Amino acid sequence: MTITEILKEIEKLSSTEKLLLINHVRKSLESSEPTLQLKETTETYEKKDIWNELSNSQKSEILEGIEQLDRGERVSYDSILKKIKR
Repeated sequence: MTITEILKEIEKLSSTEKLLLINHVRKSLESSEPTLQLKETTETYEKKDIWNELSNSQKSEILEGIEQLDRGERVSYDSILKKIKR
């Protein structure tokens, strides 16, 4: 796989997945055997489905949010920030 292909795959990841990947890479670089650790981390990450790690409550909230978006129910980021600051 080329660097360009890897970058394209990374672009497809969600923010959470990108943060997990960064954390795995950081841990591997801190390891005494970074190359081996990075290979093991990559293999583990490729097998991992974050959805399976979510609680039923979290899954329900995500699915509800998707349904709301599908119905056109959107709220701007700025309006959420204004609500939080009150």
